[in-house]
Amino acid sequence: ITAFFGVNKNQSGTTYNIIKQILPDSYDIKLPQDANDIALVLLEKSIPANYQPAKIISEQDLLKSGDSALLAGYGINVPETPANGDGGLGILRFVEQKILEPQYGNTEVLISIKNKGTCSGDSGGPAFIQKEKKLYLFGAASRMTDKDIVPGSNPTRYACTEEIVYTNILKQA
Repeated sequence: ITAFFGVNKNQSGTTYNIIKQILPDSYDIKLPQDANDIALVLLEKSIPANYQPAKIISEQDLLKSGDSALLAGYGINVPETPANGDGGLGILRFVEQKILEPQYGNTEVLISIKNKGTCSGDSGGPAFIQKEKKLYLFGAASRMTDKDIVPGSNPTRYACTEEIVYTNILKQA
């Protein structure tokens, strides 16, 4: 497993190995929701000098339905062509979307992706909220909802047009 620092994974950037990962004791990939889908990782060396760690939101109450969230990731931007190189995979993108439910289940946040948003390959990507002109990390991309399953797809494909579930980093033990 590696961590990438850069804008385009297909061109230049810095890649570091992850030498340790810690999963919550309550992580369960088999759960359909509230799986505690998050990990803490240790890089082989310090982050590059021109990067800084994200500030983490301090209170769950700061998240409200209707608030704007800044979503980022390296996933596809054309769901119809996900893996053959013309779906935009590997290029860092970001988009602003609305929080639909800040308390979705016990450990998740539901966010709209109408017209544009998180898709396949963005898993683990950050969600930020802006408060007092500063960005605060509050979530990590976890899963799509059933609303985004392409009917009849086998294996399951996602349309990436409705909503996305993020793991709330404040709700992890």
